[in-house]
Amino acid sequence: MAMAASFGSRLEESVKRTVVENPIVIYSKTWCSYSMEVKSLFKRLGVEPLVIELDELGSQGPQLQKVLERLTGQFTVPNVFIGGKHIGGCT
Repeated sequence: MAMAASFGSRLEESVKRTVVENPIVIYSKTWCSYSMEVKSLFKRLGVEPLVIELDELGSQGPQLQKVLERLTGQFTVPNVFIGGKHIGGCT
């Protein structure tokens, strides 16, 4: 169990570092229509966010989604961060 907690802590630190080091971060899933809508919005605005597709990360994707829920209270995607702050999703 300690190993799982340690892995979760490393993932949490990775998420925190990622959202601080990148102006805009979208945690997304390739098939999600809400994620597509948010990515399209930023494209229309001429902005290139860092997009992390959870469904392309194998077994780490669901674990990362649990970390995001723990950090933000939001389990759904897209999960959007701007300037290091969580702003929510699409709805």
